[in-house]
Amino acid sequence: MGARPDSMEAHRANTSHPESRCINSSTTKRMKISVFPTILLIIVTVAVGYLAYDMAHTHSDPNDIIVGVGTGISILLTLGCVIGISLKDSRMNINMKAWSGVACIVVIVTNLLFAGFGVLMPYYLIVISLLLVIHLWVIYKLVLE
Repeated sequence: MGARPDSMEAHRANTSHPESRCINSSTTKRMKISVFPTILLIIVTVAVGYLAYDMAHTHSDPNDIIVGVGTGISILLTLGCVIGISLKDSRMNINMKAWSGVACIVVIVTNLLFAGFGVLMPYYLIVISLLLVIHLWVIYKLVLE
């Protein structure tokens, strides 16, 4: 009874230490970034960011540049998981893309509402920051755990 198979020892060695949860080469190999869709994503991001800038600029909003850049960054982070990144595990890939799609729609609507109705900068920064932190936290939990 004292002898254990090698596979059990290897499994125990990998799961018993907290360092084993660190990112290693096997974690990074399960994610793929596609180049051409990412280039298209950047073009779409710039276009929607300019749309938000233009909407805020027509209201003579002094924060129109911040809205344009903030819209671009937030759409890049949310839509990037839908278009530019794919995972080898199909189940996690579908979950990541579904969550990112919903988050992207929420971010686009929120940004365009702020741009269309005028921007109160503290509210804009708080709302967009919270949306992005929640999105990145969920993606982290889906992909790395």
